Amino acid sequence: MATSAFLRTRVARRILLLFLLCAVLPLTVLAALGYRYLTMDLEHGARGRVRQESKTSGMMLLDRLNSLAALLQTVSTQIDSEVPLHKRTASHDATVAGPRFRALVLVGPDGRTTVVSGEAAPELPRLLPGQEEHLRRGGVAMVTAAGPGGLDVYLVRAMETMPGARLWGWIEAASVWGLDPSRSVAPVGTLLCLTTTAGQVLTCPEKEMALPDLVEPAGSSYRWRRDGVGYVTGQWTLFLTRLYATPSWTLSLSLPEEQVFAPLSTLRETFFLGLLLALATVFTLSHVQLRRTMQPLEALEAGTRRLAMGRFDDPVRVSSDDEFAVLAQSFNRMAGDLGRQFRNQQALRQVHQAALGAPGPEAVLGAVFAGRADLLPGQDLTIALARPDDPSWWTVTDPPTGSQTSRTHDAQPGASELAELLSQPEGVVLRRGELARNYFSRPGEVLLHEVMVLPLLRNGVLAGALVVSCEPHQEGRPEALAEARREADQIAVSISNTQLVQQLDAMHWGALTALARTIDAASPWTAGHSERVTAGAMEIARLLGASRDDLDLLHRGGLLHDIGKIGVPTAILDKPGPLTPEEFAIVRSHPAIGARILAPVGAFRRALPLVLHHHEMLDGTGYPHGLKDEQIPLIVRILTVADVFDALVSDRPYRQAWPIEKALEYLRQGSNAKFDRRAVEALTKAVDSGWRPAASSGTAPSEPGEADRYDSAAARRAATRATSPIATAT
Repeated sequence: MATSAFLRTRVARRILLLFLLCAVLPLTVLAALGYRYLTMDLEHGARGRVRQESKTSGMMLLDRLNSLAALLQTVSTQIDSEVPLHKRTASHDATVAGPRFRALVLVGPDGRTTVVSGEAAPELPRLLPGQEEHLRRGGVAMVTAAGPGGLDVYLVRAMETMPGARLWGWIEAASVWGLDPSRSVAPVGTLLCLTTTAGQVLTCPEKEMALPDLVEPAGSSYRWRRDGVGYVTGQWTLFLTRLYATPSWTLSLSLPEEQVFAPLSTLRETFFLGLLLALATVFTLSHVQLRRTMQPLEALEAGTRRLAMGRFDDPVRVSSDDEFAVLAQSFNRMAGDLGRQFRNQQALRQVHQAALGAPGPEAVLGAVFAGRADLLPGQDLTIALARPDDPSWWTVTDPPTGSQTSRTHDAQPGASELAELLSQPEGVVLRRGELARNYFSRPGEVLLHEVMVLPLLRNGVLAGALVVSCEPHQEGRPEALAEARREADQIAVSISNTQLVQQLDAMHWGALTALARTIDAASPWTAGHSERVTAGAMEIARLLGASRDDLDLLHRGGLLHDIGKIGVPTAILDKPGPLTPEEFAIVRSHPAIGARILAPVGAFRRALPLVLHHHEMLDGTGYPHGLKDEQIPLIVRILTVADVFDALVSDRPYRQAWPIEKALEYLRQGSNAKFDRRAVEALTKAVDSGWRPAASSGTAPSEPGEADRYDSAAARRAATRATSPIATAT
């Protein structure tokens, strides 16, 4: 499993292949060259050997022919001396080893033939040109002639005592160059081929050996093939002209290639066994080395994967004593640095998210304390922030301990302490033995550790400080202060942003409240109306489980819902008697006027439905558009109930305030007809729980029918909707 594991990597496979190629390729090339050179050497040696053996065989053949020539001389002497021929001497029968004649024939001067010994010879051939002169000089001539069994060879000699007589010896070929190993002049395992200069075959086991186109100059060698078997052939020329006055013979001796190249078979087997052994050795050694090499690489690869998954604290362990160990140490340091940076960025992200979603700096401080170990060096942290309302006083916040929340207390830094921070904006390092400053968690104590104080500046104004207690290994290190300064700047930005947002939010709501009070101040009868309606609507919405966004929207819309009354004359708003239809039409125009006033302001665009539709009723009797049921958003219906309730329980110039119970009863009677039932029930629940509007006259009310403010019956019929307390709830 370990082998397959590391061989799955491309690097391991590449190195292993390189090892094998470095071993196999040179061996193969050397073996091929050696094989080629050995083949050439064996072939060269075989050619030389067969040439030498062909010469030896030729000399043996000449010796046998000379023996027969001597025998012919002996026989001729016996005939001349009239000594009886000894049969054994003359015939050399089969019991006699060595060359012999098949027959001896005496040809007299008159041409008559007499068989001296052996079988009857066929018709004797004619002598070749020049052989007569050779015989007269006492030489022996050789003549060949085609016979029934092949080419017959004769030796002939002139009789000294019988002029004109010739003694012919018919040579038995098997005894001279026969194929029988016991008689052949050729070595065992070779093939003998004997041919004349004219190409006549005396003996040849394979006709390819005697092909004329394969016969080369004397003393040379050649190769030929038959039935897939190759032969190396050497030649030797027997010069017979001087001895026997006949053309030369060519002796060809062939040696099978399998005998020539027999050592190559052993070499091939040895080579392949050696190659396999080399491959096994190389594979084993490379496998061992690869495992030693690839295990650190695998560990580094696994560490990289862990790094990609965010596991920065799981180090790579390499036990080798080479560069891989150094690389692993560098990798672990890099992973540690990346882990610290990643955790630092995560902690900063939490701080920034807290700054984006928190109404004040408390959430940011909580995020800073939660991520202190990843944000700032040191073992302890205290945050001191100048109070927005009085910068001479600072709020000091200690980190939470255990299950306890952060503790805060107010402190007033001295002038020298403030000057110290302003003069060293990059940070102040307090050594052991110095006294803690007034804005520390325990002012006046003797410091037991080195402490870094990081001023928080906003537009050049001192807004607070971070107090970081150093760990022992960080004391005296300037880079620790620089690192803490970088992080403190990020934290300061988040804290400043939340403070600015908090101040802007306070200014925003203060401006809205001031605007609402300005609107309500136009008439003494509506003073505080917008704020009370807003409080009632938000209480109803909270009981109904409204979201924070809806509560914020109700807050805005409630304060601004009557902004359109700016367009209604005060004389109409404060008129103690009934309104004319024209005056009532002016009053009913205030929602549309308010929507037009707020339309250009993008921040108030979502609150426009509250301003425009807070006088709409579920049965369609409201204004300005007569919306019904679900056409009116729930948040608008909530505001309507709160608006009507506050109008009923407040004094108006045309009537006194109703008791709370009577106002609630009136709203319950109008549930599902004019008012949203859930909003009315929530208001009732709030009142039952003790909630009350901020201001109520509590005087005895007039009856609903007495709230009619029209001067004539005709006017009352023309504006029926204006006769109810709802219509006049302005």
